[in-house]
Amino acid sequence: MSAYSGVVLSSRRGTTYDATMESTFRWGILGCGRIAEAFAIGLEPHEDQVLVAVASRDVDRARTFAARHPGRQLVPRAYDDYSALCRDPEVDAIYVATPHTFHAEHGKLVIEHGKALLLEKPFTVHEREAIEVIELARARDVFCMEAMWTRFRPAMVHALSLLRDGEIGTPEMVHASFGFRAPFDPAGRHFDKGLAGGALLDVGVYCVSLADLVFDAPITARSSLATIGTTGVDERSGYLLAFEGGGLAVLSSAVRTDTSHDARIDGSKGSIVISDFWRPTSVRAIQAGYTREWTFDEPGNGYGWQALEVAKCVRQGLSESPLRPLEATLRVQRELDRLRQPWGLRYAADRVSS
Repeated sequence: MSAYSGVVLSSRRGTTYDATMESTFRWGILGCGRIAEAFAIGLEPHEDQVLVAVASRDVDRARTFAARHPGRQLVPRAYDDYSALCRDPEVDAIYVATPHTFHAEHGKLVIEHGKALLLEKPFTVHEREAIEVIELARARDVFCMEAMWTRFRPAMVHALSLLRDGEIGTPEMVHASFGFRAPFDPAGRHFDKGLAGGALLDVGVYCVSLADLVFDAPITARSSLATIGTTGVDERSGYLLAFEGGGLAVLSSAVRTDTSHDARIDGSKGSIVISDFWRPTSVRAIQAGYTREWTFDEPGNGYGWQALEVAKCVRQGLSESPLRPLEATLRVQRELDRLRQPWGLRYAADRVSS
């Protein structure tokens, strides 16, 4: 049963919704790759979320994908044209799951058709693209959110609640790393510069987003280093961020090295440790040597929580999520640009500002 079942939601457009009576929230998926597969599986445990349509440039791939994910015993419609998916009148929201370099183009396509948009992280390749998507969404009054799925998982929600309630006092430092050893394939998305590959955009975005969530303040200084591989992308990268108010974040990411996936938030009165922070299921609070731990049993793979947030916001008539506001997405996107500048890493989406 959905986490929002039974909740009465009010809309700024004057309609009242009762989630126990509301018809299912209908999803379309644009792109049928690995992350799209994870999202489709993530919808399955939530009864009020249903996949009704998918699109791929290869219609056979779309049909095969759809057949694997029947929603309420109905096989989703399969399109070989992204615009056709966006025109489908029975789709309430579209999850864009194409490679990084297509996020801006496909995100704007969804918005132009008036569909609520959930755009896979990184939101775009470049800050300029992010601004274009956000400005279009605001101009059209269309819901838009970055698919930073980690933010909505129960363990992360609990960790942030502990933080906001002052459990560890004032946050002072964040340590987070996310690295894995991907099989080397020069044409694969992790290593292809033409697809905006590299550790920073693929997994470093999780680390930077966490630090932004914790400190919720402007970054005043930064330092970064990277190992640039033979394909021209960062295979390993490290970042030191200083925030207004004195907070520091020590972060690292990699696509050629296995690292810890844990995050630690150290405050004036204690620490919070989030195991596997990008897909967390447990949280520890440490104070004066005393440790408390919370574990969370989740239905499915955890990708469905962000879908519930989109549905909740759309039913309330919101144009963005208060839990993942567009300004936070833009701050992180801007920082990703700045962190790679010293490495000389430029993508096709980059262009000199006039």
